[in-house]
Amino acid sequence: MKNATLLTIAIALISMGNSYAGGKTGICTKTSCAMKSNSAESFTIAYKHSVIGFDKFILPNSQKAEFMNDQMNFNDKTSYGFLIRGMAKEKLGIRLAAAKETIDYSITGRNYGEAEVYRAERTDASVNIGIEKHWHVNRVLRVYVGPNIPIKLNGKAKTDNMEVTEHSARQGSIGGGLAAGLYCKVLKVITIGADMEGYAIPTSHNLEIADEFIYQKFTNIGMNANLTLGLAF
Repeated sequence: MKNATLLTIAIALISMGNSYAGGKTGICTKTSCAMKSNSAESFTIAYKHSVIGFDKFILPNSQKAEFMNDQMNFNDKTSYGFLIRGMAKEKLGIRLAAAKETIDYSITGRNYGEAEVYRAERTDASVNIGIEKHWHVNRVLRVYVGPNIPIKLNGKAKTDNMEVTEHSARQGSIGGGLAAGLYCKVLKVITIGADMEGYAIPTSHNLEIADEFIYQKFTNIGMNANLTLGLAF
């Protein structure tokens, strides 16, 4: 329901932006944009809320034999935060994003004697630093893409199994990623858009099951597709 409401607001604001840029027809022509354009922004700050996201956990080859049938299965996630962008040049932006993420996942495997040992929920904090190459589609619409460095601070999992405890073995992880998206500038200072972040981060966890400790390293590959709403200066 929340996602549907956000999408409705996004469509309405984009329609307003088209009308602002192109007059009654809602089409941004070269003449109308030149007469009614907004000045190029040098700084934007926006709230971002994930509407689609997933995570996949991949064991390295060195551990696949030991944990052959074990799987960390992604169930659901929520993510929200902010995105700050400063334009170093007209078409080159510097990006800083931060978010709070809650991931719902489960572990299954032959080592634990049950089809599903536990279901867990973990809240992490993430920071994303990178650069963006921008293209001006018209006077109000921007499209961008660029590499970034994701940094994740892992939280401690809450489980539904009293016999299982998860200890975060690596509190901070640094990986590589790519960001892409678009935003439309409406009413001179308001921006509405979509932002996608893809990432691969090496991390690990430590399980305590019946006084036995099991340590696993893995790569967390994931994606967040966000709606953004912000201000341009």
